[in-house]
Amino acid sequence: MRAVMARFMTRVELHYAPHDGADYEKLHEQMESRGFQRTISSSDATYHLPPAEYYIEGDYSRDGVLQAAKESAQAIGYTVWSPTTTARKTFAAVTSDAPTSTWAGLEKV
Repeated sequence: MRAVMARFMTRVELHYAPHDGADYEKLHEQMESRGFQRTISSSDATYHLPPAEYYIEGDYSRDGVLQAAKESAQAIGYTVWSPTTTARKTFAAVTSDAPTSTWAGLEKV
């Protein structure tokens, strides 16, 4: 019997960084090196995800996926935001189970 792979959507927001800037390009590289994709596929096509949104599928836990996203942002010099953070480059991240997804308005690859 084939195991069902877990699916997750993760958003990483680099505070005050433009989505088309160099820091996001570095983040994309870090995320992709950890297995994240910036696209999602249906039975008929593959689509680009919104900025700062990532998809990953595999034998992962939600906590492990979030940890990989945090490590990606930290690798490019960002710190997790908190009310007491004094760092200039901060980020926030959220990971959700995504066993099925529905979307509208995404551009085809």
